[in-house]
Amino acid sequence: MIRLIKSLPLVPLLLATAWPSAWAQTATTEKVPFVGCDSDGQMDQRAAPADTGRAPLVPEPAASSLAYYVASQGAGVLAPHGWYCFGYYGSSGSDLVLSPDPATGKDMLLNEPAMSGPGIQISFSDSGTSGRFDVARVAARLFPTHRAFAQRVIAEGLLPASNFPFDPYPADALRRYNDNDVGFVTPANKDGMGTAFSKFIKNDDPIMGEAIMVDEGLVLLTVRLPPKLHYLAPVIFNTTRQKYPASSNQ
Repeated sequence: MIRLIKSLPLVPLLLATAWPSAWAQTATTEKVPFVGCDSDGQMDQRAAPADTGRAPLVPEPAASSLAYYVASQGAGVLAPHGWYCFGYYGSSGSDLVLSPDPATGKDMLLNEPAMSGPGIQISFSDSGTSGRFDVARVAARLFPTHRAFAQRVIAEGLLPASNFPFDPYPADALRRYNDNDVGFVTPANKDGMGTAFSKFIKNDDPIMGEAIMVDEGLVLLTVRLPPKLHYLAPVIFNTTRQKYPASSNQ
């Protein structure tokens, strides 16, 4: 049985399921700074992009604490101002990793170190390329209406069927916004979506995230914020939902 997200009491990151009531009434918005991120991948290194005016407007109380981070390829994301960022890209899709740790960068691409502390990762997996394997794995876990897609990928026989279990992670709490958009929380010190599909390793803090099936594939956002920044989570998730609306197709 899928547990409702509200069944995890006292998890501050559950604030991301809705706007805080005070901010919901805030009419004033402000544009956040744009931060370009260097990246590396299949076609070698790419310099950080220039500001293209894509930074979103956010409620004024949060604007001074956030920036909009974008690499030359892939999805952009809000994150705390002053964090470090680096992008990865290839034929399967792209990843943008952010952290308060300055070690975030090319070494993560080469050495695949895990993130043991706070951070944010937004990934795009292309369902028309080798990214289809990750799309199928997430679809099997979270999206019953996309089971047929997962079954088609399994039928290719390129990966064992055991790589595509059709059940949510037992410890995860889920919030289903619609057939193509599911939020999740992986509790502290547990394995789940938050650890299986990101660079995060489990620790004493929960990981929250959102999986959005878009027309070209999958956008997956995973977030672990330090306690003093938990209040930013609703803005980060709601802005991502607006920037990358779920597909209307099943």
